[in-house]
Amino acid sequence: MIGWILGFTAAIVLVSVYFASQANPQPNVRIGVSLPHEALNDIEVKKITGDYRSALRKAVLIAAVIGIPPFFLLSYVSLAMLFMFVWIGVVFYAANRIFIVYHDKLIVLKQNNRWFAKNARIITVDTEVSRLKDTMPISGRWFIIPVLLSLLPFLFAYLERDNNLILITLGVVSLTTSLISIWLYTLVRRESTLSVSRDTRVNMAYNTSRKNTLSRGWFLFAFSEAIILAVMSFLIMQYDVNVVPVIIAILLTSVLGLIIIITSYQKASQTQQRLKNAENDVFYVDDDSGWENGFLFYNNPYDERTMVEKRSGYGQTINIATKKGKAFIYGTFAFSALVLIGVTGVLLWADFGEIEMGIVSDNNRIVIQAPMYGYEFNASEIIDVAITNDPPRGIRTNGIATDRYLLGNFNINDYGKSKLYIVGDAPYIVVQLEDLYIFINGKSENQTLEYFNLLKGLQAH
Repeated sequence: MIGWILGFTAAIVLVSVYFASQANPQPNVRIGVSLPHEALNDIEVKKITGDYRSALRKAVLIAAVIGIPPFFLLSYVSLAMLFMFVWIGVVFYAANRIFIVYHDKLIVLKQNNRWFAKNARIITVDTEVSRLKDTMPISGRWFIIPVLLSLLPFLFAYLERDNNLILITLGVVSLTTSLISIWLYTLVRRESTLSVSRDTRVNMAYNTSRKNTLSRGWFLFAFSEAIILAVMSFLIMQYDVNVVPVIIAILLTSVLGLIIIITSYQKASQTQQRLKNAENDVFYVDDDSGWENGFLFYNNPYDERTMVEKRSGYGQTINIATKKGKAFIYGTFAFSALVLIGVTGVLLWADFGEIEMGIVSDNNRIVIQAPMYGYEFNASEIIDVAITNDPPRGIRTNGIATDRYLLGNFNINDYGKSKLYIVGDAPYIVVQLEDLYIFINGKSENQTLEYFNLLKGLQAH
């Protein structure tokens, strides 16, 4: 079932990316660039658009081939899903980069031929300075939040004795990351002022815009790292998560942080370059402005609209240069990231967490430890204990079924409502309670027989 879901999802992504990135809802638009009617049949325009479609087809074909490995990981649902999440992100990023490359080529051709629309306007340094005059570095007090979050793993370690080494390690990583971020934030704020113009307003905007962008970047870096590691620490404290998903979570967190910082420095550099361009010369801006960063989002600080009609594909997109647009996009990304991290974390826990049965001797309670679906019952509730070589078959109602294990709630043929804890091959133990059947076995036949003898002994009492 998971294979069909992954295949269907991959097909939708590839088809959507291919057609949405080259669809032109406006007849005079090519690769996000508006052109006069007489330029649509220009040889160079046709060559650029043809090269773009060819590059896009090659990228889709390569993406389809790269998307094959998850189908060999179906026994590990978490790894297959994690691969798919990363693959989707890479596909959209690659398609967007291809769009930017050929969009820029067409923009250059348009500028060289001066194919400007009637609504083209001139942007000068005054316009840029006016827009950037209120950009200041964020307050260092914001870093109190990630520092407090980074202390949570230490608190969890104090409350949970069994995994305190892992929790303390996560706490050290989180706190160290926060402190390094504060130090780098301080360096950014103390950067010496650079003079790039005789106009003091330009120099002020040039320096404050960089400090504003980078200070926000370092805060977001510290906050994202701290909150992800805090959530992972909570899962470890509550559910005894295996060390493998912990390592993967740390690696993914590091990659996310790296992306945040690289993006922040790129954005700061682009803003400063715009100021330099405006200082050296005037430049024209028409309705193409705002699509330089690709077909996914619109980014035009000179346009007050929050929702804008797409240049490629159909419908509307967000102007991420507006306050409402930023709030919507950042909020959506943050929520999506938390959901994806949460889903991946739970699946990693299910794939690599231990499933074991034990006895609490003082009151004859049987305890089955398992990710998400742990269960306890009294020995006195046992009606019968049997062993069989026939694998349980039925309908999964709320559980996980892979080639390696069956875990959770099922409706089993000839039995009815059941809980399954199957982690190995036959034989299987069937425990009958009043309104429930429990199927369980060990990783080996010897462990299964130990469980069976233990349950039989408790039933005899």
